[in-house]
Amino acid sequence: MDTGDLIVYFSMTPAVNFTHNRTDRFTMQILYAILHLECCIFTLAEFKILAINSFKDRLRFA
Repeated sequence: MDTGDLIVYFSMTPAVNFTHNRTDRFTMQILYAILHLECCIFTLAEFKILAINSFKDRLRFA
């Protein structure tokens, strides 16, 4: 499962069950924020790895 899939999965999770209780809704907002932050970190890490690999390839073929 990719990080993008996780974002889609959690954004499609019905929040209707949590709207009747403020504590549950607040907890879901915190969990969603943490998930979003983790996905951003993973995406940046993947981008950094790709950038390093392409730089190594450029050095190899130079």
